[in-house]
Amino acid sequence: IIKVMKESITKDYNIKNSTRTNYLRFVGKFEAFYNDREDKELTTSLFKDFQNWCIDNVKGGGKKEKANTSSINTIVKNVLACIKRYLVADGYVKASVFNEIVIIPLKNKDTDDEIALRDDEVLMIHNYKCDNKRDEEIKDLFVLECTTGQRLSDIDKVTNNTEKKDG
Repeated sequence: IIKVMKESITKDYNIKNSTRTNYLRFVGKFEAFYNDREDKELTTSLFKDFQNWCIDNVKGGGKKEKANTSSINTIVKNVLACIKRYLVADGYVKASVFNEIVIIPLKNKDTDDEIALRDDEVLMIHNYKCDNKRDEEIKDLFVLECTTGQRLSDIDKVTNNTEKKDG
């Protein structure tokens, strides 16, 4: 099934080259996992094992550490999407078998205890008067990030083309 999936991805001209490259990379990871297994039946259990295999074997961005949960979820989700698109659609895998596969995405344990600010709390911060100009600018940047959903690193990308209206 891996060979058929790779050939189908390579021949699919309805996807962008970058998507094709990603699909082949994700399927390659699945192939490394799948080839070492005796039980090759496509089941929920197989994909749970694949998730666990990814935790131990997939490297993160720096290639030194393990991949984060978001990356692992992306890999598993895309492998399942490829199976559906190329194997189920072409009759290599029965739709009834595929539809029984239920995978719960991994949760990021590092952020399970984080709580986002409510709108009224952001407004309270916005209305707070700081003691000096520097603290006021920091507060304003924080409120901007909260209201636009930006990360701290995104602030550097804001150009000087901002326009002030009513303060």
